[in-house]
Amino acid sequence: MAQFISKNNEEFIRKSLDEGLRLDGRGLLDGRIIQIVFGDKLGQVEVCLGKTRIYANITSNLVEPNPSRPNEGFMKFGVDLSVLSNDEQALSQHRMHRYSAEISKVLENIIKATKVVDAESLVVQANKLVWSIYVQLSVVNNDGNLIDALYLAAILALLSHKTPIVTSEGGDRFSVKPDTTKYPLSVAHIPIAMTFAFFNEGETIIFDPTREEEEIMDGRITVAMNIYRDLCYLQKPGGAPLSADVILRLFFSF
Repeated sequence: MAQFISKNNEEFIRKSLDEGLRLDGRGLLDGRIIQIVFGDKLGQVEVCLGKTRIYANITSNLVEPNPSRPNEGFMKFGVDLSVLSNDEQALSQHRMHRYSAEISKVLENIIKATKVVDAESLVVQANKLVWSIYVQLSVVNNDGNLIDALYLAAILALLSHKTPIVTSEGGDRFSVKPDTTKYPLSVAHIPIAMTFAFFNEGETIIFDPTREEEEIMDGRITVAMNIYRDLCYLQKPGGAPLSADVILRLFFSF
């Protein structure tokens, strides 16, 4: 990982964490302030997680369904990391496309695999016409914990997006009624993504790491849980190993 922090600063941060202190004054398991601004159009939202800033925009189009899944619509995610093009952290830890693909995969695993949005609700007429939902996410500023910020922006964009009424005019002809009442997407549940960084072989765990903390962490783990405390997703991309006891401690922290 690229070294943005001097050895002295790294030692200072680690010693502070050992004493339960963080540079921004938060407790070890405290998150940063979240700011949300909805755009003028449906499905547009800007999310700030501390100084990490994300912009999300949704577009929806009518397309033919996949022949192998005629009763399901489509949902895709795109992650624009161009703001990180001069960021040594992103370039050294992952090639740009690999980093973008990793984040897109996390979003798909949480939102699609756990059926946050019912794919069948995106069907206009089986075997003929379905909605294709595309969630475009752009990183405006990176101050750490991109996964949680991107996920939150994606969820809020989906919650605020609506599709117009589509009527059949017989055969393969359909018409869109853009000026009529629009309907929100069918959201079954809302898992919350939480990313933790760990140090000293899991002896010290912090929530919502900043970029500086990510620079020196031993590893990270992302979990997603809903209000029923169902574990919807867990990802630990390498780093130092964590014992089962440490992982269980995370679940009982919230």
